[in-house]
Amino acid sequence: MFRVLSVVLVAFVLCGATSPPAKLETARTAFRALPLQERLDIQSLLTVNGYWSAVASDTFGPKLMAAIQEFQTASGFEPTGILTAEQREALRAKASPLLRLWDLSPVRHPSASATLWVPSGIGLKPTADKNGIIYKGIADDFSIAFLRFRSVDLEFAYRLLRREMLVSDGMSIDYEVIKDDFFVLAASKGNLSAYMRYHATGSGIVGFSMFWEDGTPLRGERLVVLISDLFRASVSLRQPRQPPRPVEASQSNDRRFIIISSRTEPDEAIAVAKEHHLRLSRLSAAVGVGPNFDDIFVARFANGRYAVVLGPIEASKAPEIRDGFRDKGIIPADSFVSDGTKLLEVLWTAPEHGGRISTTAPPSAPLHPSDVESSSGTGFYVAPETVLTNAHVVEGCTTVTTSLNRNPVAGKVLARDEANDLALIRAGEGSATVALLRSGVKLGEDVAAFGFPLSDKLASTGNFTRGNVTATAGLHDDSRHIQFSAPIQPGNSGGPLLDETGNVVGVIFSKLKDTRTADGSGNINQNVNFAIKTAMAQSFLESNGVTPQAGSVGEVLRPADLAAKAQKFTVAIRCRP
Repeated sequence: MFRVLSVVLVAFVLCGATSPPAKLETARTAFRALPLQERLDIQSLLTVNGYWSAVASDTFGPKLMAAIQEFQTASGFEPTGILTAEQREALRAKASPLLRLWDLSPVRHPSASATLWVPSGIGLKPTADKNGIIYKGIADDFSIAFLRFRSVDLEFAYRLLRREMLVSDGMSIDYEVIKDDFFVLAASKGNLSAYMRYHATGSGIVGFSMFWEDGTPLRGERLVVLISDLFRASVSLRQPRQPPRPVEASQSNDRRFIIISSRTEPDEAIAVAKEHHLRLSRLSAAVGVGPNFDDIFVARFANGRYAVVLGPIEASKAPEIRDGFRDKGIIPADSFVSDGTKLLEVLWTAPEHGGRISTTAPPSAPLHPSDVESSSGTGFYVAPETVLTNAHVVEGCTTVTTSLNRNPVAGKVLARDEANDLALIRAGEGSATVALLRSGVKLGEDVAAFGFPLSDKLASTGNFTRGNVTATAGLHDDSRHIQFSAPIQPGNSGGPLLDETGNVVGVIFSKLKDTRTADGSGNINQNVNFAIKTAMAQSFLESNGVTPQAGSVGEVLRPADLAAKAQKFTVAIRCRP
């Protein structure tokens, strides 16, 4: 990755030899006339596009000017070193495919005042570690560890990791620097690259280690520079920044997809797809569009799950087909329409037999408006105008509404953390009551779930169920989660899990389907549900400028009073793509 710098320097020399360079002072003046955020974004976008391998700053020198000129030359612009508004938009557009692929999301360290931007769009699997969180790619070709080591000297850690790279891993050091407050190590071996950045903090260090394979569409050598720059700004400069935004995906595409279902494992998704393929084949034969239905496949979704997908379908017909199939019970009620930008990799396609999807709804299917309801869920107020929910509840939303006391009002998504499945919404309606968050829930503790499941079928006043904390960790001992037995349904996602006092002790996000266990025992999993611990929610809120109110164990409320208390700060959420 650091070979990019030498390429930039060579390009600077070549630019100087083939065309008269613009005056540095003129270019510097034009650069400094831009708003600070735009100056920083330009450097980040140059990094994403492979022209700039340094951290962003407020300075403008010959190297940055050369990087701009290289972009201008490659894009057919005159290499003046001064970016016009049109050229800045072109720079952003060129970086947008990678930015959308990475889909960087902020992750707050569980025990340190530090935030790392993680590429949630590539389907990483998080694992809790005693020192932080480790994320690994599905294909085992990428990993990033966000770690804090207490009572560890910065220079000692630098020398230890350097020796590990050279001796144990057999790598060659490509770049290294150590200062009083941080160090960076970059190394490689064959097509494997590694990068480590750690900062001194109090009595220890906090930072990240990233490993990736070179030569893949991920472009890890660019990604790591951007992540490192954002981490440095947060920890060292105390100036939290966000990555540059991609250009919004074009809505002119006339093809859409129906997401029927999703699973955490590819084999499970393929099994579901085969069932739907058989059902839809019979339907397509009945309505005369061929003996088999071929337009169904399984793809890895941007959030790491495996989606069962129907399509492509003509955009104007997709809502009608989705609604018709859904109303007849052919596809699940929570199926939604997608533009396909979050589908990253096709893993399985239905056998080809010549059948194609009908572009009209099934016989007798009612017609519906062309707008698409993509999802519904639950959230709760953590501040007078701020609602906490799951990231997947507001996935791909262009409009969001929140309903308190059955009064829907428009809201705005403020922040999303794909890795931890959390999101913030600014609600259009304020609430006099906000949730109190309590950490440290215990095994066996009585809890209750409140939310708006199956909102198009069940009561609009909310649904209240009771159970217990059945484990203080999630699947595979994931320490970010708790397991509970209070029954939930689709639509409970993002809602509060309450203790007997009415404090929120978790953010509901998932249930284990009522299917037989994979070990072949024949047992059926029932009421195996999961919530995100409030410690994770608190970190997410604080990293986004929201200070949650803390709760404590107090008077035990009667179930009716507990439900009434939850109603005052819990909202139904509706999302449209």
